[in-house]
Amino acid sequence: MTLNTPRVRTLQDLRDFTAGSESFDLKPVSRCEAYHFIETLYQQFDYPHLGKADKGLLKACLAKVTEFSRAQLNRLLKQCRETGTVRDRRGRPGQPFPRATAATRPSGRMRTFDNHSHFRHAHPSAFRLISLLE
Repeated sequence: MTLNTPRVRTLQDLRDFTAGSESFDLKPVSRCEAYHFIETLYQQFDYPHLGKADKGLLKACLAKVTEFSRAQLNRLLKQCRETGTVRDRRGRPGQPFPRATAATRPSGRMRTFDNHSHFRHAHPSAFRLISLLE
């Protein structure tokens, strides 16, 4: 994303930008570029000292350009307020569960059941009856 942000210097320029850019296809190439864009506008417009309406205008512009949700933008703006930067805090993905293969099973092969293992807790006479029917 190569947005020419120096030409957007005032809040009125930002209003004109958001009002006149209904069908633009300018999207960030990567998440890092979107984070850098958020950080730049945060510092350029001195976000903590803006009024409520102006903060909403800046959030609307950021949402339109970065395609982040309102919750994501609130989280990133809070991170920028607390640390001064916006960075990816997701970390590495977790380890997947190990696959159960023949080599990882205790016996080395699949467990087999005899035909009557599910009747183990049945009454002895029911077990005898089933044996006779076979």
